[in-house]
Amino acid sequence: GFKKVMLPYYKNWDFEDRGVEGIEMIKVRSLRQALDVVRS
Repeated sequence: GFKKVMLPYYKNWDFEDRGVEGIEMIKVRSLRQALDVVRS
């Protein structure tokens, strides 16, 4: 599902350096990136 689709985006950021807030931001950012990919 979601995580499998987003895995390439997640790999661009390092989880270890971020807390829960950082992970939430990653989710938002990767969602936006995915939407941009879909649009173009």
